[in-house]
Amino acid sequence: MYAHGFMHSSYYLALFFIFLVIFIIIFSKKRKNKQKNLEKLKQRYIKGEISKEEYEDLKKSSYKK
Repeated sequence: MYAHGFMHSSYYLALFFIFLVIFIIIFSKKRKNKQKNLEKLKQRYIKGEISKEEYEDLKKSSYKK
């Protein structure tokens, strides 16, 4: 009976680590996308396509997401 309880808890531990890895992967992709978007925004500002106010507003709105 003890061995059955141990095996049962091992499954939960394995599921926990699987969900943890999935969460980390999703979080890192979102972070990379946000960094890419900010870099594109910065390039638009440098080229003069948007004003400083627009840049600041867009930058603030991207951090809220």
